[in-house]
Amino acid sequence: MRSPLALVFALLALPAVARGDEKPNLKIELTAPDAVYPDETVTVKAVIRNAGKGDVYVLQATDGAYDGLLNMVEYRWSATKNGQRMARRTDVVRIDGVLGFIGADDVVLVKPGQTMTPHNGSVESYYDLRTPGKYALTLTYTYDPLGTDKVATPALLKQMKALPAAKAEGTVEVTVRPFPPALAAAADKLKAAEARHQLVMTFAETVAKNPASTAAERDAAAERLKRATAILTEAKTEHAEKLTAFRKQRDEDRKKK
Repeated sequence: MRSPLALVFALLALPAVARGDEKPNLKIELTAPDAVYPDETVTVKAVIRNAGKGDVYVLQATDGAYDGLLNMVEYRWSATKNGQRMARRTDVVRIDGVLGFIGADDVVLVKPGQTMTPHNGSVESYYDLRTPGKYALTLTYTYDPLGTDKVATPALLKQMKALPAAKAEGTVEVTVRPFPPALAAAADKLKAAEARHQLVMTFAETVAKNPASTAAERDAAAERLKRATAILTEAKTEHAEKLTAFRKQRDEDRKKK
C-alpha cells in the first residue's frame, strides 16, 4: 500500500487537467505499404496528432482497449475489401483481458502539432488480409469520460473524468496483389492434393478399423493412400520451389527501385 507521502508525489507528477469545454482536434495518421502479396504481413503504423491549438490528453491503448473491453477508452480497427465491409476474424485468439488498470502513464500529454504513438494492435489480428484485393483499413480512437474503468487511484479517475470526450479516425489503403499465374496454379494444385489426401486417409483409416474389411480391401486402401501421399509430397515440393523463386525475384526487383 502506498504511503500518504508517496501518493502526494504521484499526484503532483500527473499532467494538468484540460478544460472540459475544450473540444480536442485529433487526427490519426496511418502508414502502410502500398502493395503486398498474400505471403506478406500487412504492417500498419499509427500516430495520433494534435491538430488543435491547445494541449490535449490522449489515453494510451491499454489492455482491452482494442477489443472493446474498456468503457472510457477504445481503439478499434475496421476494414473493407473492394468496398465491402469485412467481418472480424474468429480464428485468432487475442490475449486482451483487462489484466491491469489505467495508470498515470497511460494519460499522454500531446502538445499542439505533436503526436503520440498508441500501442500497436495488429490489424491482421482482427481481419484476414491474405487474399488479393484492395483494402481500406481504418483505426478509430474514442474517449468517453462518462465511462468507468479500473483506474490506479481515485484522484486519477477524477482527473480523467474532467477531460473532454474525444474521437479521431484515420484510414490507409493497401492492395494485396495476386501471385503470378504459375505460383497461383501451384498453390491450387497443393490445396487439391491436401484435400484429396485427407479424404483418402480418412477412408483408409475407416477400412483398417472395420473388422469386416478383407485383406484385399485393406491393401487397396493402403495403396490409394500411398499414391495420394506421393501426389501431396510432389505438390508441396513444386509449390515450395515456385514460392522460393518468386520471393527471390521479388526481392531483387524491389532492390532495383
